Amino acid sequence: MKSWLAVSAGLMVGLMATTTGRAATSAVFRVNVTLQGVVQSGVVSNPISSRVQVSSSDFINFAFGRPLGSLINPNEALALASDCAAPNLRLIVYDLNSGENLVTVANIQSLLEVENLKNGDRSRTLIADLIILPTGDATNGLTGGELKLTATTTAKGSDCVTSLKGKMIGTLGAVFPYVITNFPCTNFVSCSTTNVDFCVTNCVPDGTVEIINTVTNYNVAVSQGNLTATKRIGTLIEADPD
Repeated sequence: MKSWLAVSAGLMVGLMATTTGRAATSAVFRVNVTLQGVVQSGVVSNPISSRVQVSSSDFINFAFGRPLGSLINPNEALALASDCAAPNLRLIVYDLNSGENLVTVANIQSLLEVENLKNGDRSRTLIADLIILPTGDATNGLTGGELKLTATTTAKGSDCVTSLKGKMIGTLGAVFPYVITNFPCTNFVSCSTTNVDFCVTNCVPDGTVEIINTVTNYNVAVSQGNLTATKRIGTLIEADPD
């Protein structure tokens, strides 16, 4: 009888351990991000280089597979989640109402940290990889990418990051539809639905103009980017995957 009691007690302890894991708690800060870069379009024999800019709103729309320019819901915020215990930094779309992580957009993997401690406040110069995760869908979304991040972080009275300011360069993969006008000319002229007239005047057609809505994969060469996270907007509590 004692052996059965011991086995039962062991099973109960194991069950409790699997159902009451540590909850990971992260401080959440609103993120403002702007990326500037170029993409290539057109045919191989006559490529076209176009400048692009990606904003915080674009990241949110990509994350949900929504068309660029869609209105952002008031409860959605691009945010930095800082887990002190891990330590772990992520870019997420945070729900201001429920306090949940709606989508993880990127992980920040530290390569080198140089610390300074003054009057109990800790600051770090951080060199890291910002790994873009595939999000959205096959029509509107992010397909991946890797940005090199150099940033300064602060931690008041602890190791927990309370702010981040940095710059980025690297690559960003995205997919979204755009409109092209198919002229019997030298190549396809890319344009937007609001600027078709510009496309017409820049290529003299000798036949019928055809408007084509097509989905294209873009590889953005990001030459300049800024990321700031200074205002805390909430707390994120998640089950620890470990």
